[in-house]
Amino acid sequence: MKCFEFTSVEDGLADYGSQKVHDVWVEQNPLTRECTFFVWVRTSNLEPKFCRNSVLGFQYLDGRLPKHGEIWMFLRSGYLYIGRYFKRHGVQFLRSLNGTIDDELITNSLEYKRVGRYVGTIDIPDLTSTV
Repeated sequence: MKCFEFTSVEDGLADYGSQKVHDVWVEQNPLTRECTFFVWVRTSNLEPKFCRNSVLGFQYLDGRLPKHGEIWMFLRSGYLYIGRYFKRHGVQFLRSLNGTIDDELITNSLEYKRVGRYVGTIDIPDLTSTV
């Protein structure tokens, strides 16, 4: 399965163009069967929710709208943002997972591409040896 690593991360946003792709083998279980790709978090920007070197499993769901409180990855203007999706009084936004980054307001949903819904953190013990 594909595991993406983003080498350029600034202010909580990952430059989509900085991606490295690793092929990884994972044990088949209910969690990994839901995943369609992984993201290797190489920074501490998502702490305390996710620690450095965590591998996050995502499910690509382009046709499904996020539900209130779910963690999603969105692409906007070449940058990826992982946050918790909320909708309040008709306003959609992504809330920072570490509490230090401002909420990302989704003012025009056509500018935000849904990349995937967070499924869970995956254990890939030999990932560092594959790069």
